[in-house]
Amino acid sequence: MFEDPKTPRVSSAFRASPPAGASFLVAMIARELSSAATEEQSHGFYAAVGKRIAAVVPLDDVEDLGTMTTRINALWATLGWGSAVVTVEDSAIVVRQDGLYPETEAEIAEPWKALLPPLMEGTYDTWFRMMGSSIALTTTAEWKGHTLAIRHGR
Repeated sequence: MFEDPKTPRVSSAFRASPPAGASFLVAMIARELSSAATEEQSHGFYAAVGKRIAAVVPLDDVEDLGTMTTRINALWATLGWGSAVVTVEDSAIVVRQDGLYPETEAEIAEPWKALLPPLMEGTYDTWFRMMGSSIALTTTAEWKGHTLAIRHGR
């Protein structure tokens, strides 16, 4: 885990390269889950995993989007999950995340594309709540080409 959430330095477990086939294994687990669970159940599962990811980098002491962006991008860089750009738009904070999965083979890419929106909804929703967001606001995620757009607002 991260040794210090204020200056994300990672333990050796995070620095290690993932074992060969890790993306394939996750894709196969996602395919199996989608065949055994309803869409709502799968969404809930991935959102819950996202909450666990958010707990790795607590943002409860963050007061601005610049600091938030720095911390979360340190995590994404460590995981090899691209980077995020955070902007304030009409009645929402919008995060655009690129480079989430490098695979191009459909067998691997398709399950990742399905699991990432609810996973990131859970992750970012948890982070925004840590930062004091109102319960009246919601977090959604959808693909815009190869970019995952996460929206937190009304």
